[in-house]
Formats: sequence, C-alpha cells, structure tokens
Amino acid sequence: MDPKLRTMLQKKAEQRAVEAQKAADSAKEAAHEMEKQVVKKQLKDEHCGMEIIFDATKSGNLQLVQCCVENDLRCTKLADSGGSTAFHYAARYGHEDILEYLYDVDSETITTKNHGGRTAVHWAALHGEKKILSWIFQKDPAIFEVVDKDGCNAAHFAATNGHLSVFLFLAAKMPDLIRSPDNDGRTPAHIAASNGHENIIEALHAKRPNLLMAKDYINATLLHYAASGGRYQVVEFL
Repeated sequence: MDPKLRTMLQKKAEQRAVEAQKAADSAKEAAHEMEKQVVKKQLKDEHCGMEIIFDATKSGNLQLVQCCVENDLRCTKLADSGGSTAFHYAARYGHEDILEYLYDVDSETITTKNHGGRTAVHWAALHGEKKILSWIFQKDPAIFEVVDKDGCNAAHFAATNGHLSVFLFLAAKMPDLIRSPDNDGRTPAHIAASNGHENIIEALHAKRPNLLMAKDYINATLLHYAASGGRYQVVEFL
C-alpha cells in the first residue's frame, strides 16, 4: 500500500476513535446528569434517600454516594432503624474510597454510634476488615477505645468471628483492648472460647498466655465458656 494512503487511513481511524470516545464520554456524562436529577427528586423523601445511599454504599458505588451527598449533605447523617449510617456500611463492606469521601465531607461521621453504641470500628472488626481498621486508626486512634452498650470493644467483635489478623492488629496497636472486660466481665478471650475460635486462643497462648486465665464477674473461665458452647477443640487445647 502506498505510504501516503496508509498514513491517511491511519489518521482517519484515529480521528474516528477520538470522536467515538467523545461520544461515549458525552453519553456517560448525560447519564450521570440524569441519575443526579433522579436522585435529587428521590432525596426529597428521606426514606427513599436513605435507601439510595445505603444501597450505593453497600455495593461500593462511590459516584452514586457522591451524587446523594452533593444533592443533600444530610445524607451523611441519615441512619437506618438501628442507627447505623453510610459510614458504618462503608466500613462493614470494606469500601475505603467511600469512607475517605464521607470523612472529607463530614469528619464527625467517623465517631457516630448506632443505637447499640457501636462505631464503624466495631463493624469493621466484626467483619474482618483490617484495611479499614488501619485507615480509621490513622485518622483517629481514640475511636478504638469506644465500647458499645454491652461494654464490648473492637477486639470482642474480632474474637466473635475469629478474625485473627484483625485481632493481632488490635493487639499490636491497642494492647489494652484484648484484655478489657465487657459489662459481664468477659474478655475477648472468653468470646473466642465461647465461639470456638482456636486460632485466637492459640495466638494468645503464644503471646499473652496470662490472658487465658481470665475470669468473668461470676468467676467463669475460658474453659467454662468453651464447654458451655460445645467447643471441644478449645476445651482440649485449654
């Protein structure tokens, strides 16, 4: 093929590609604008607005979360029937980008408690979101000292589901958490024993064996909790 013709065809192909990209970008922008208008209309109904931002947060749709907040700043404070906000859900589902955005818009949301007295830290610990906990720790480590209405801290929640990496993270960053009792005198070790999480019991045995001797306020030991829950492997280990 003639070199000049080849060059001309290449330029035309490149031009068509640029035009196609512009058209796609324009369509995307139009769709986003339409979405914003729909959201703006639905946000007039607080219940509907709450569903939108919570669904967007759970699915990790940052753009839709931004759209909600841009239309109504109160979205950062909307709470479900249990008092949990979008920040709680972003922590629970591990969406760091949404946490960043919500924090930048309203830094107070990081300390918000639901009706059970639980912060985003509790939720992240319960669901094993170590990355989220690390992010929150960098922003405000004092939040990790917050306990819920039962007196449980983040380590109790990590122990509930046996999230060892989270438990070890908490032990390294806030050592007092893993020995603190709840309102019934139960330490995170009691919770781990009750739920049969031998991995946490073994880690404590290796690093803080004295914590395996803990007793609650009626003098029940880890062995009592493990036996009561039918956690025979933990019973044998203890």
